[in-house]
Amino acid sequence: MILSDIIKTYLAQGALILAIYGVLAILLEKTNLLSRVYEYITGIVFGFTASMAMLMPVAFHPGFIFDLRGVFLVFAPVFGGLTSAVIATIIAVLTRLIIGGEGSITGLVSILIAVGTGTIYRILLKGKLESIRSHHFLLLGVAVQSLTFGGFLYFLPAHLMELIIFQLGPIIVLANVSLTWLLGFMLQNRVKHYQTTRSLWSTTQRLKTLLHTLPDLVWLKDANGNYAACNKRFENFVGHTEEYILGKTDYDLFKSEIAESFQNHDQLAVESRGPRTNEEEIQFAIDGHREMVETIKTPIFNPDESLIGVLGIARNISDHARIEKQLRTSEQRFRESFEKSGISRALIDLSGRLESVNDTFANWLGYPVHRLIGTEHAEYLHNGDREYFVTFMHRLLNENKESGQLEGRYVGSDGQLKWAIINFILLRDARQTPLRILLDVQDVTNFKRMESNLETLEKRFRLAIENIPDVIVIYDADRRIRYINKATEVLTGKNPADLIGYRDEEIWPPVIYESYLPTLKQVMSAKTNRAVEVELSFNENGIKNLLIKIVPVLNTNGDIQEVVGITQDLTEQFAARKKIEAYAREAEQAFHGIVDVIIKIGEIRDPYTAGHERRVGEIAAAIAVRMGLDPNRVESIRIGGFLHDIGKLSVPQEILAKPGRLTDGEFALIREHPRSGYNILSQVDLPWPVATIALQHHERMDGSGYPQGLKSEEILLESRIMAVADVVEAMSSHRPYRAGLGIDAALSEIKRGAGSIYDPVVARTCLDIFSSGHFKLPA
Repeated sequence: MILSDIIKTYLAQGALILAIYGVLAILLEKTNLLSRVYEYITGIVFGFTASMAMLMPVAFHPGFIFDLRGVFLVFAPVFGGLTSAVIATIIAVLTRLIIGGEGSITGLVSILIAVGTGTIYRILLKGKLESIRSHHFLLLGVAVQSLTFGGFLYFLPAHLMELIIFQLGPIIVLANVSLTWLLGFMLQNRVKHYQTTRSLWSTTQRLKTLLHTLPDLVWLKDANGNYAACNKRFENFVGHTEEYILGKTDYDLFKSEIAESFQNHDQLAVESRGPRTNEEEIQFAIDGHREMVETIKTPIFNPDESLIGVLGIARNISDHARIEKQLRTSEQRFRESFEKSGISRALIDLSGRLESVNDTFANWLGYPVHRLIGTEHAEYLHNGDREYFVTFMHRLLNENKESGQLEGRYVGSDGQLKWAIINFILLRDARQTPLRILLDVQDVTNFKRMESNLETLEKRFRLAIENIPDVIVIYDADRRIRYINKATEVLTGKNPADLIGYRDEEIWPPVIYESYLPTLKQVMSAKTNRAVEVELSFNENGIKNLLIKIVPVLNTNGDIQEVVGITQDLTEQFAARKKIEAYAREAEQAFHGIVDVIIKIGEIRDPYTAGHERRVGEIAAAIAVRMGLDPNRVESIRIGGFLHDIGKLSVPQEILAKPGRLTDGEFALIREHPRSGYNILSQVDLPWPVATIALQHHERMDGSGYPQGLKSEEILLESRIMAVADVVEAMSSHRPYRAGLGIDAALSEIKRGAGSIYDPVVARTCLDIFSSGHFKLPA
């Protein structure tokens, strides 16, 4: 009874297998296998089929029901994808929950086992359905049924296990595995058929697309001359669609003379039993433009040698024709350029024989053109360059290079050597086959002479650099030594060759390189010359006084290319300078001693004005300092103040010391002391205008002074300063004929006469140094 129920139920559910196969076939016809619509619908189909299987179950025993849900659900992910699997699972689970009753848990487990097994298989396939094999379905059936029975046995009571394992189990497993294989095989064949059909359709479409996108005209005529096929370009030529053209002859589509020409060419191709080519110009009906085409007509025969038809292909060669015309024009222009060029040019064949030369080349060598044509080019080269030229030419050809360059020597008809840069240019035909070689020969004889002269100059320069006593160092932009001359070894004791490539801080201790390295860095950053004096000791030779001059060398972009350092050993000069400075100090001391002696002589003769000259000198020097004069000029004014009244040595002592009023004669004698001072001091070779200061110290800005009555800028600045200082000191100090008036009275006088009798700047400076408290009248 149970067996008959099983058979009836399997027959009923077998109808579901045929139904799902039919639905899937329709889906594959109407949708794309990879589309979302296909996934959704297959999910629904597999889900509802499993649900229907659950509604007509096989009842093996009260409390145990079995159906084909697993057979349907395992294929939802395999043939529908993951989305299909999810949809089918949801539908099947909902159906089982709605049915309810005993076995709900085992029913849900069987659903998840079937979908899970199919999903794992789909993942292993990586979505490639063409990788499926028929025996895989048997393995899927075994896996699903084994896992399902295992789950059932876990939940079944003990008294049913014997029934399931020994009586029903083998029948159910065998039947379900077989149905799994059957359904899988049917679905696989349907998918393969779909894929094959799609592939064939896609290939056909691509071929058709390729035919229609070809730039050539393509057509096929049958044995009777009727058109059997054509592409889009041919449609444009005829001016009609393919549907209109098919079945018609040339006489139906073209004028009689054109149709007759086409038919004749077809006949020639058939008679020759092979492809036949001709060139012709055709006009396109679609827009009227004309093209030059190369037509190839090929007859097609059956195995029995009967004619099938003629295949025609016409290729546009208008560009080729235009290119050929351009090539002819270009060749003509090349010939004109070759002949008229001011550059020496020659054409040689691939063996090295001269085919053509221009007048410039012939005149340069000193031969007539006809003498050169047909001779070996190497014949005119220097003996030492001939083999190299031939080897270079062969290498150019063997390596298939387009051009090359070498330097060589020619010998002119007069025997003179001529240097040249020879440029090789390989000329080819339309098929890129080498034809000949064009030589552009540039005369560089004068350049070579200049180069030789430069090399001689460089040798002389290097010889001079190597033998001068100064150290010459050339740094690169990274401060590494590129060159250093032999004088380095004399100064430092180090071999110049050992210093190349190093920086200074990598060679010398800090006490040496820190003395000049900052200056070197300044030169490289500021790109200007710098010099620094240093005292260094490199060895037991002692301390050296060095003058280091650093000069940047810039490239065309204004960046540092290299830096030249020139080090002069000035030790002997420094020693000599120290001796000279010592002599100068001694001479200065002697000079100041003489000045003191002269001042004391004056004070002995005129004790009432003792200290006047010295105080005037100090006041004048203070004014000069405040005015910003340089130290040498200040010293000039100080000495001028010490000696400004030396002319009074010519005035009798009794007049100088007379307490009463001087007579006109005595006063006139006093007024001569500036000139007398000038006469005395001008006989002495001094580095300052002391004599002029003495002569002009009584001159006034308005011309009221003496002895020359000079005005304004006619008076030396030093003399204008001395005039103010002399008045301040004289009015402040005692005289035989009056008591001292004091500094205030003296400054009032200066203020009153500023701009009129005294230089305004000097007067203002004098008032400033006293009023600010920075200067006091010397005692």
